[in-house]
Amino acid sequence: MILIILSWLWIGIVSFLLGFAAMQGIRKVAGEGKACCKPDSVEIYVLMGLLCLTIYSQIFSLVTGIGFAATIIVGMLCLVCAIVFRIKIKLYFIMLMSQIRRGTSILLVLMVLLLFLLLAYISAGQTWHYDTDLYHAQAIRWIEEFGVVKGLGNLHNRFAYNSAFFCLQALFSMKFAVNQSLHSLNGFITFLMISYALCTLNVWKKERLKISDFLKIGLFIYFGYLENSLLISSPGSDLLTLCMVLYVSAKWAEFLERGEKSPVPYSILCLLAVWTVTVKLSAAFLVFLTIYPAVLMIREKKWKQIAVFMIAGLVVVLHFLIRNVIISGYLVYPYAAVDFFDVDWKMAASVAADDSREIMAWGRGMTSRPLYDADFSTWFPVWYDNLQKEMKVLFIANIACMVFLTVYLAWFFLKKRREDWPSALLLLVSMAQVIMWFTTAPLLRYGLAYMLLLPAFLAGLVCQKSGSRIMAWAICVAGIYCGMSRMLQVAGDFTETHWKRPADYNWKDSRTVVWENMEIYVPDGSDSIGYYFFPSTPNEARLESIELRTGKLADGFRLREGYRDRVFNSSGVVIE
Repeated sequence: MILIILSWLWIGIVSFLLGFAAMQGIRKVAGEGKACCKPDSVEIYVLMGLLCLTIYSQIFSLVTGIGFAATIIVGMLCLVCAIVFRIKIKLYFIMLMSQIRRGTSILLVLMVLLLFLLLAYISAGQTWHYDTDLYHAQAIRWIEEFGVVKGLGNLHNRFAYNSAFFCLQALFSMKFAVNQSLHSLNGFITFLMISYALCTLNVWKKERLKISDFLKIGLFIYFGYLENSLLISSPGSDLLTLCMVLYVSAKWAEFLERGEKSPVPYSILCLLAVWTVTVKLSAAFLVFLTIYPAVLMIREKKWKQIAVFMIAGLVVVLHFLIRNVIISGYLVYPYAAVDFFDVDWKMAASVAADDSREIMAWGRGMTSRPLYDADFSTWFPVWYDNLQKEMKVLFIANIACMVFLTVYLAWFFLKKRREDWPSALLLLVSMAQVIMWFTTAPLLRYGLAYMLLLPAFLAGLVCQKSGSRIMAWAICVAGIYCGMSRMLQVAGDFTETHWKRPADYNWKDSRTVVWENMEIYVPDGSDSIGYYFFPSTPNEARLESIELRTGKLADGFRLREGYRDRVFNSSGVVIE
């Protein structure tokens, strides 16, 4: 737990410094003199810093493994930022502390402290997530050891998912310093998101709850679902993705509620949305929020701002796409139809197609791949029956909200209330995200945040028109209790206490096979192998069809000559 806290301090300091510098640079180049967020918005600087560090870690992985050298360079960059912006940073914290002293109660301080200790304790626990042992840990190990490797998806198709988050995880694993690979980043992000939600609720200002408040309460409710609380101690990409969906939506609504007219703060959120897509493609619809700041800048003929943010967005996504091509041979895996590159390490298109079908079938509660395209009447009863009682209520609430809010949007467009159209855009994007999630792979772990968007929006609309202080407090207490009680339950389930060092990755049974004049590990009795047995593949049969490109691991993998026209399933087994 002590190592977790030290890790969080390092993550927080370097992220804030780089994020602060990036925000200052963007505003200056875009010609925006005013600050684009209030002094209390520490989290937006930290998130912008994490975005910059994600880009940096992906670039570094194109050259070599991420370890000591990458960390030293980050430290030097932060030192430069601290020196260059020392006066602005000092003034920022003076304003921040002044605001905290004026508007922060002892109760709120104690709640944040309790949250910090609780999440540090959970983060120090074992990794519960099945996919961490399946491929997260190995993907991070590959990045630590070699950076990006050509055709790595041939060894394990899930490496081809290429979440940019794993490069960031490798950057903060600190294996060279603490003799184990830390997995503390999701705990830090959870603390950042929940403390933001807690500290910025309008209930502390004695104001009515608004749409942004309900979206913030949604962050607590998200962790009220047991599986999501179990993700805190694992290095998976789901938690950041879905927290960012709620955060960007809440921050967008917050800007609108305070009457923000400049396109710059909304553009910053759009950059964070693009970053979220590089973490997990399922958040793609969030990027449609860019329509609003783009229209504002076009109307005001701010061509320089448009160019700045277009280039910034391209920089965010470019290295993710480059890594995709290097790992799988495709621009976006598992969508093999987007095929522009003829490289020798390209994965079989049949693997990508079968992988996509498996994701869809699994998300719909169907364990058989051939049922991926089953009609609605076949898969929906199975999916719905698998939901817990409260999730069934939430799903029904979403249907009701969809109907009511569709009527609201129709009224809005008939009235032509132009001043409210950015709020309508947020609602349309939220509805699109719910529909996309439900019609593709509606696994609750992939989409609980989406199911919280519409109820939060509707509740906010109602409370803006009516509502008492008592009701506001009741809603806030209920939402906070939902998340905190579940996290306390997870902490209470730990069989071991890790006060100094956090729990290491799980140790899995394995066996070795000789392949290409080297030893490679295969899981024994399952498809999960964890972190330490490296390199590994989840299925020995896959080794029959692949080979090393040059005889060295660092140079990657490719299909053997006689297998390049064969048809495989996602496990790499030849089926035709």
